[in-house]
Amino acid sequence: MAIAWCLGFAELAASAGLSTEIGAFIAGVTLARSPIAQFIGESLKPLRDFFLIIFFFSLGASFDLRMLSSVFVPAILLTFIVSSYIIVQRYPTPIAIN
Repeated sequence: MAIAWCLGFAELAASAGLSTEIGAFIAGVTLARSPIAQFIGESLKPLRDFFLIIFFFSLGASFDLRMLSSVFVPAILLTFIVSSYIIVQRYPTPIAIN
């Protein structure tokens, strides 16, 4: 029933000129606020896991390794900056009071 609700909202949004993703999102929000949300989440867990696998597989299949060389240096630089900030925030230098 929950899947039909999401598909119905997706189709309704498409007929209103919106994307199907917006319709499915709105349906998901309405279902998440319902009292039966916990049951729906447990019942659809295998389906959710299947779609997670498909999502990450398609994400990995579309990854372009040629792009790696252009983002390697900025990624290392950003990692260094964020790590330094975290270390400074976690272990601040003690101030000596005379």
